[in-house]
Amino acid sequence: MSVDRGALLRQRRVLFAVDLAGFGTLPGHRHDEAQAAFERVVRGALDEALRDPGDAHVEGNKGDSFLVVLPAAIPEARTVAGLVRAMRNAVATHNRRGGFPAPMRVRLAFGQGTIESVSESGGLAGDAVIAVMRLLNSAAVKKALAAAPARGIVLALTTDLYRSVVVPADSELLPADFTAVSVHERAAEEPFPAYLWTDGAADDTRDDDQPEGDPPGGGSGDGPAPAAAPGGLAGDPPGAGRVRAGGLVPDDDIGRWFDNPELDP
Repeated sequence: MSVDRGALLRQRRVLFAVDLAGFGTLPGHRHDEAQAAFERVVRGALDEALRDPGDAHVEGNKGDSFLVVLPAAIPEARTVAGLVRAMRNAVATHNRRGGFPAPMRVRLAFGQGTIESVSESGGLAGDAVIAVMRLLNSAAVKKALAAAPARGIVLALTTDLYRSVVVPADSELLPADFTAVSVHERAAEEPFPAYLWTDGAADDTRDDDQPEGDPPGGGSGDGPAPAAAPGGLAGDPPGAGRVRAGGLVPDDDIGRWFDNPELDP
């Protein structure tokens, strides 16, 4: 599941970064086991959410984090929502089965832009890469995950991607379920706004210097979108936020589930 790095240069792509929280606190002799479990979760989510996962480029030098360059010409809103759903389902399934590390908890970040260069060691570089990695490792995102020990994932989006994939409300990721935060980790760096979604009950994850930007209703101020079901993605039907024997409700079954919540997908 990788492509020639040179083919990625100067093409606008959606970037997906994911980190395994708490890896550094695990016993050293179990790092390989944790890395293998984490990689299975990430690659399984990519297989589920992408039509052609082989067209994605995956960087994972440290083993506890991955940077994924998603394929070109994808339906971005549905792909981002599909990856969030697949990651949430995979993490919850891992934790329900008691696999190591237990519990697995991950941070997700999405951004967009171009890959400007490839280093001699093969690493990717560019403003878009820097932005999504800063977002992934920001205090606001780490705080959101730490605020609820039972929470499996948190999600952060750069503002431009939030406006293009969330504000139109073309997927179950809806504006009302996001919180505006400010990312400012170093005095020498300019702060930038981003948007945060948490899996489950809302916590106060706003920074004191939260940017004034689009209101949670999507920038129009016309009122809030439908709230998320407890523990679920925005717009999930009743019960869809829970991990069930058959998995989360697939896209094609959401309408049927609304009509009869007692049906199993």
